[in-house]
Amino acid sequence: MLKVAALILSSVAAPFVKTFVIFSLFSVALFSLRRAFSRLFFFLVYRPQFFDVDRVPEGAALLVVNSVGYLDELLIASRFKRRVTFVVSPEKSRRCFPVEVARRFGFFDVLSETGDALRSRVRQILADGGLVCVFPEGDMTRSGRLKPFNDEFLSFVEGAAQPIPIVPFFIGGFFGSAFTFADGAKMRWRPKRLEERLFLAFGSPVFAPTTAQKVEQTVAELGFDAGERTNRRLQAPQRRLIDVCRASGGRLLVADGTGVELSGRSFLIRTLVARRFLRRKVLERNEKNVGLLLPTSVGGCIANAALALDRRVAVNLNYTFGSEVLNYCCRLAEVRRILTTRKVLERFPNLKFD
Repeated sequence: MLKVAALILSSVAAPFVKTFVIFSLFSVALFSLRRAFSRLFFFLVYRPQFFDVDRVPEGAALLVVNSVGYLDELLIASRFKRRVTFVVSPEKSRRCFPVEVARRFGFFDVLSETGDALRSRVRQILADGGLVCVFPEGDMTRSGRLKPFNDEFLSFVEGAAQPIPIVPFFIGGFFGSAFTFADGAKMRWRPKRLEERLFLAFGSPVFAPTTAQKVEQTVAELGFDAGERTNRRLQAPQRRLIDVCRASGGRLLVADGTGVELSGRSFLIRTLVARRFLRRKVLERNEKNVGLLLPTSVGGCIANAALALDRRVAVNLNYTFGSEVLNYCCRLAEVRRILTTRKVLERFPNLKFD
């Protein structure tokens, strides 16, 4: 009787088991195909470099990274064979339709909840040995620089049965592409160039960091170190300044509280005139470090840019420090000449320089 029941049960369950096995194999193959497609896309368009990816452990881990553009999630997910779950702010989730499309096609999972619901889901995924990636800045950068980190991600690893490693890493060279805020919130569908200087630099895992600022500092240092590794491909600041001014053309580039406004073209012309004047009439040829005692203004920007284009170092001095501190700073920086204005001297008559 038992043999007959087992035979009937096996005959009934066989189609379901076969369907489950086929579906599982199809899911694995489809996931691999999606990953291969995304990796091919980034290789052909951006040619990314990955530094120290082996620092990500095999088990559960919380990845902490800066947010640069609309394709951050797809770029990160394409690098790992494991499935990655991303914690995305509701603002970015609503605005960034490439993330929603990639999620619906099964490239990765997205969590956009808030509060206790988000914490409980992340802790459960980490307890199951999953890989979770968070963007503590909250939203994409508007300037290419790091924004202050929110400390909510620290609560994801609190109270875990086993210590959960936090792996900080940095996405660099992506800002300025078609999928970032370099030209505002609207994406450019025609990239300016096919190859971007894109890299991902991974840091060593840390356990139970005390503050989010320490993780933020680690991420910033990773970006600096990776930038030095790829320094041969990075543009010189002076060259970048000229390119930005030329690209701005007649559009507004700099302004200050006094009402002075300059376009990119006007700013570049005034900078070149100031550079020529300082080189011929004011500074000596071997005078490398030059002090600047100027307010935050368009004139201060022109002075800094002129010295940079003349291959000199601008040492900006804070006139609120007093004569003793300023003289000490000048001796330390080997400054022999200070450029200032008559208004600054009239405003601070007690400033005396050696």
